[in-house]
Amino acid sequence: MFNLKLCFVVTIIFLLQGNIYAQKKVKILNADRFRLDKLGEVKIKKLIGNVKLQQKDVIMNCDSAYIFPDNSIDAFGKIHIEQGDSVDMYAKALHFDNETKDAEISGGVTLISSRMTLKTPTMYYNVRDKVARYYSGAKIKEGNNDLTSQIGYYYPDIEIAYFRKNVVLINPDYTLKSDTLKYDIKNGISYFFDSTTIVSDSSTIFCNSGFYNSKSGVSILRNRAIIINQEQVLTADSIWYDQKNGEGKGYYNVESEDTSAKTIINSEYFYFNEKNNTALATIQAYFTYITNDDSLFLSADTLFAYESNDSVKKGNILLAYHRVKIYKEDLQGVCDSLVYRESDSLITMYKEPIIWSDSSQMTADSVTMELKNKELHKINLKKKAFMVNRTHPVLYNQIKGKNIYGFFKEGDLRKLLVEGNGESIYYAKNDSGQYIGVNKSVCSKMWIYMKEQEVDRITFLTKPDAIFHPIAEINPDDFVLKGFVWHEGLRPKSKEEITQRYLNKVTEPLE
Repeated sequence: MFNLKLCFVVTIIFLLQGNIYAQKKVKILNADRFRLDKLGEVKIKKLIGNVKLQQKDVIMNCDSAYIFPDNSIDAFGKIHIEQGDSVDMYAKALHFDNETKDAEISGGVTLISSRMTLKTPTMYYNVRDKVARYYSGAKIKEGNNDLTSQIGYYYPDIEIAYFRKNVVLINPDYTLKSDTLKYDIKNGISYFFDSTTIVSDSSTIFCNSGFYNSKSGVSILRNRAIIINQEQVLTADSIWYDQKNGEGKGYYNVESEDTSAKTIINSEYFYFNEKNNTALATIQAYFTYITNDDSLFLSADTLFAYESNDSVKKGNILLAYHRVKIYKEDLQGVCDSLVYRESDSLITMYKEPIIWSDSSQMTADSVTMELKNKELHKINLKKKAFMVNRTHPVLYNQIKGKNIYGFFKEGDLRKLLVEGNGESIYYAKNDSGQYIGVNKSVCSKMWIYMKEQEVDRITFLTKPDAIFHPIAEINPDDFVLKGFVWHEGLRPKSKEEITQRYLNKVTEPLE
């Protein structure tokens, strides 16, 4: 960031003490002519032609100078003030009012030091307040930095500079535009107070207030800050960023979007590390996977994303921890933890996972969903697999087995394959849609075909042990497979249940 060392005070070095024009203070090294004169009723001293004055190591050259009784001074024409080999200032007119202690330097001011060059039409300095300022625009060049602004203030005692209106800082690595910029020279800190944009080859930053510490490389961007970095967009009420270590944190209403993968992470707290390509989101965290017509929403206590090092399966991996909820219009789910692999579009749910699709519920020790073209294509229920299909308020088709594989088409569950220890309870209907009975069977391997979100028929691939019971003779409570539980109360009912925001509980650091 801009490392400006201003030297405004040099331009009025002659004026720093009360009676500075006494001979013991200032030496008149040269003047072609010297005479006493009047300007109206005021007696003045005139130095005319090749005027050269010296005070300590500061020398001022000008075409002419008027010295007033109150020690005010006017200097004119080709003014050149130099301090050793370090500072030179050029102007065409200088006026110092000893009563108000105001100095005005005008006529195209150029200030050159070993580190910077400043150009402005007119510059002002108050000796009493020790404030330098300009109002008609200035250009400042310091090393590879070029800064322009309409208004500027400099306080040499505290080494603080303010720049206002149309502030533009151009650096080989970035361009900064702001309405107001404050620079703490001693500590190397730049403060932004209004709408600010920082553009570089790799990123674009927007914020409405904040600061950057050039010594530590730490910045804080506030008031709905945005960082756009290639295919990533990070938005938050405030962002803390450590440039040297490549670490950042977002606070309040955070949104991290991957435009290429079409995913979004929202949270109240967000941490990212550019060096190892990791990110963590917590406190009201949820993930959005943008699909063609119906996005998938996922919430958890904590979301952690990282980039896979697998040479074959490259891509991002998302881990979701504790109290996971999933909502899609045609699919809902809950579990304790979850893994999503971008490379093969696999979602694996662990610890008491439950999936609902329309009137069907699926459970197992673990559930893996395979997405294809951003739609659910296949679902694998591994170990203790159980599927329930609610066909009537009190009637449930039930299928269980060691593993169950479900196949979807256009978002609808079309068929299931049961492998190992298969059992089923199926309520059969006639062509009129009336229940005629229930078929209870045991079969190690079978296909279940779905139609209009209900079990339509079952095909046994090995010899089944099956019994059919007429509907008039059954009590639905007697037809329940071991392990059956209908978890409708746990089912997410809307995306708002996933995305709803609550009271912020995270505190921004004081860096």
